[in-house]
Amino acid sequence: MGSGQPVPPLRSLAAALIVSLGFVLNVRALAAFGALAGHSGWIVFIITALLAALYGLTAAAYVRLPARGSEPESIALGLSPVCGEDPTPRVIVRLALVPLAARVGVFLFMGTSLLALAGYIFNEVFWRQFPNLGFSFLLLAVLAGFAALGEKPLRQLVAVSGMLAVLTLLIFFTAALGAPAGENASVDQLPAFSLSGLLLAATLLIGFEIGPLLAEPEPDVSARRSAYMLTVIAGAVLLAMFGAAALHVVDAGRLADTTVPHMLLARRALGSTGRMLMGGACILTTITALGGLLLAIRATSVPLFPASRRPFLAAMPMLLPCAAVAGLLGLGYAGKPVLEAYAAGAFGLWLAGYAVVNVAASNCVLRNSRIAHRAAAGIYLIMAAALVGGSDRPWVSLFVACVLLAAAVSFPRKR
Repeated sequence: MGSGQPVPPLRSLAAALIVSLGFVLNVRALAAFGALAGHSGWIVFIITALLAALYGLTAAAYVRLPARGSEPESIALGLSPVCGEDPTPRVIVRLALVPLAARVGVFLFMGTSLLALAGYIFNEVFWRQFPNLGFSFLLLAVLAGFAALGEKPLRQLVAVSGMLAVLTLLIFFTAALGAPAGENASVDQLPAFSLSGLLLAATLLIGFEIGPLLAEPEPDVSARRSAYMLTVIAGAVLLAMFGAAALHVVDAGRLADTTVPHMLLARRALGSTGRMLMGGACILTTITALGGLLLAIRATSVPLFPASRRPFLAAMPMLLPCAAVAGLLGLGYAGKPVLEAYAAGAFGLWLAGYAVVNVAASNCVLRNSRIAHRAAAGIYLIMAAALVGGSDRPWVSLFVACVLLAAAVSFPRKR
């Protein structure tokens, strides 16, 4: 399900971990987790553990899929007992394209948001004279430039940025946990809990599979299981460290109220040094998350469509999404509330994709495991419906999810 030349297992495992953690720890996820910690206090760790168990089951589902070609082909083969035997592996069962559609949508809408946030952070933390939108376009141009050079240069960029981001965040979380407790830091009086607070958990740990899909070099079951499981565990542990540090330094009510709990923690825990560490890490995770998404889109889509011998055309699966995001930034969508509704639709589709993966895997295992995977599929569908229905514009979110899925399944594919 990955692409590229085989690499040593340890190096492959490290690459998988770095890419996935760069996505899981992006600035939007940190903001959501910090707000969730403010809404729920120490209960956030129970929520994190439950999510880790659910995503761990999905990690097992990816391992149990038949190892055949691209990710959609593997999912399709797993679905075949349900959808009927497919005479040719290239004729993809329609549901198998749900993850691809979701990743394209998340890149377009979350990518626009992440780039805008990166521009804001760079302006506020590092260089006030530099225009916010100018930095957003600069970062997008860097990603597009590396993508135009080919898959290998973009992989190298993602690996370096991800390694620096994860190390920076690990150092920061450790230092913040060792900082003196905040004067008003307490979970004795939590803000009134709301459904919107719980919905913040819906997108946490999404993207854990991106790194293993890219870095897994061989159909060795134990190596693949380690790659998928380790990304879930490491992501949950780092998020828990962030939540513990936030509740240690900042009072729960303030965490729930602010839109930038990660920057508030950084300033209160380590002052200007903390702000710079967190600001740099957020920019690095933006590069890693969006670069990893581009690589995942390419790895998933290229085997399905007619190949081109021209390198520039071969890079189109990565360059076209970049051009679309440039258009969204240029039209000012980064500051429009409707962008969040678009993103909710794309993330809802991603959760539906996890449901499809669990259903596909359930056909390849014994009865007890089959029940667990199908139960997980049901939970993901409930989470997807809650995320879409809980957005400010639920019908817009639903429409976006339907358009993304329709575009993926109707596009002409190689046969």
